[in-house]
Amino acid sequence: MTALPKPAADKPSDNMQPMRSPAIDVPDPELQALYDAVVAKAQEAIDWYVARKNRHKRWALLLRGSSVVLAAVASVVPIAFSMFPETWNSTRWIPLASVIAAIGAGCIALDRFFGFSGGWMRYVNALLDLQAQLDSLQFAWARRTLETRRDPERDNLQTRLDLLQLTLGAVNHSLKSETIEWMNRFSGSLQELEKSLVAQRAASATAPVPLLPVHGALKLHVENVAALDERRYQVLVGDSESGPHTESTKAFTSLPPGQLLLRVTGSRQGSPVSAEDVVNIRPGETTAVTVVLG
Repeated sequence: MTALPKPAADKPSDNMQPMRSPAIDVPDPELQALYDAVVAKAQEAIDWYVARKNRHKRWALLLRGSSVVLAAVASVVPIAFSMFPETWNSTRWIPLASVIAAIGAGCIALDRFFGFSGGWMRYVNALLDLQAQLDSLQFAWARRTLETRRDPERDNLQTRLDLLQLTLGAVNHSLKSETIEWMNRFSGSLQELEKSLVAQRAASATAPVPLLPVHGALKLHVENVAALDERRYQVLVGDSESGPHTESTKAFTSLPPGQLLLRVTGSRQGSPVSAEDVVNIRPGETTAVTVVLG
């Protein structure tokens, strides 16, 4: 018999550890080697699930936590921007809430597709099952060995071999069950993704295509119109001329987009006056220009 188990550390571990049973060797080296091989296989599976569990846990917490935060931000954005002064034109940023909510939904979709949350729970369940099997094997082996030392006639090789075979089969069954569950969930995720893509394609095919504006408008303001003769002036926008006009403000619609020449002409005390400028007309927008004839 070797050293007793180490005392528990002051700081608890992030993961529950199997029972640290004292090493109790049997006289038969081949039987002992077989026992060590079964224990090593179970421990290897436990270590593998601990590493994968921690990785899936980090990703699951990151994606699910991000989705919760983004959902909260998306619900606050319209309220927050509505409190700003109207002169800030903050209402144009309200659709940002939909973008943030879509990103949050994308985080959940990524978590479900890659199976981080589901894998985390699945690995925890498999890890607990493997630790229970290893604890059961170590305790049963130690009890059988101690009983044999006190009563050698009770030693039964068949019983020990059955115990090792049973434990090895249980470990393999746990690995197989977890793998089958992963395959079923992954296949289900692929089917859900395919159905979602088909539905989106069908919706985009039947949805009406919005017509984009192809014309712009110009809002012209002549500051010194009162000083013009008979308060009249002519306007040339691009190739179109109009007038005479008497209003200080004049609107022109259905203008082609791009840079257009703007010329305003009139007369003051019998002498011609004019002003020229180049205006940039944008589709769906109104360009404001102020001129002074002189």
